Amino acid sequence: MKAAAMLLGAVAVAYIAIVLRTAWSLISPRRDYSPEGYVSAQVPFESVAFKSRIGLRRAGWLAITDDAPGTIVLCHGVWTNHREMESRAEALWDRGFSVMTFDFQGSGDSEGRFTTLGLREVGDLLGALDFLSERTGVGPIGVLGNSMGGAVGLLTAARDSRIACVATDGAFAAADYDFVAHAFHGATGLTPGPFQDAVVVVSELLSGARLDRVRPVDAIGAIAPRPVLLVHGTEDELVSADDAQRLHEAANDPKDLWIVPGARHVESFQIQREEYLDRMERFFRGAMA
Repeated sequence: MKAAAMLLGAVAVAYIAIVLRTAWSLISPRRDYSPEGYVSAQVPFESVAFKSRIGLRRAGWLAITDDAPGTIVLCHGVWTNHREMESRAEALWDRGFSVMTFDFQGSGDSEGRFTTLGLREVGDLLGALDFLSERTGVGPIGVLGNSMGGAVGLLTAARDSRIACVATDGAFAAADYDFVAHAFHGATGLTPGPFQDAVVVVSELLSGARLDRVRPVDAIGAIAPRPVLLVHGTEDELVSADDAQRLHEAANDPKDLWIVPGARHVESFQIQREEYLDRMERFFRGAMA
């Protein structure tokens, strides 16, 4: 009897530890994140700062080039920072676009503590739009977002027509239990069933944000007639490729979906670089014309 009680106690402690650690990791960005093989982009970035819609400072980097068709704002994913998007920004700069990157709340050099998987990050992108609206030479504004950054781009464009177009890679359709289950299994290798409800509840308590309110699939239809481009890898371990299909079905024309064989989460740029850039250039030039 005593041995059974001890075993039960050990299982309970292990369960609580897994839930707490996963919930904390889910909402805690890594300020010092750098992608593998990171090299600082050779772009003449100007360091800028702006306020999010909740009044906190956000760090950004802006490069405006003469005769650009417009400016692309690159939005990083969860747990990372602007460095994730630097190589993409450099490649698009080389193709003639003005570019801007920035750190979402709690990431990199921006103020804040937790990520909310897109809920409050919409206010960060709105703050970036406010900042760009006061600059000269910006032109039409497009958004390219990875994962959470793509979800934020969709949610923001649905409510602000200053965004001329949105391209995403690995964006999720909704921060619901299916998303948490898929991401939990991809990140830990554990079966999500016994954990996912508790992880969501603890994450929401710690961050003070309702994750189930982050639903790009419900907003994407309002972006039309501005175009949307959705990119997703078939082997995405964090966000199911089914999410891209759901988003595409919910979007109104003009819209495009590119499913990249063999690509894991936001890997399309790495494994299909030239086609990725060709598609992005055609998309943004067409939308900004």
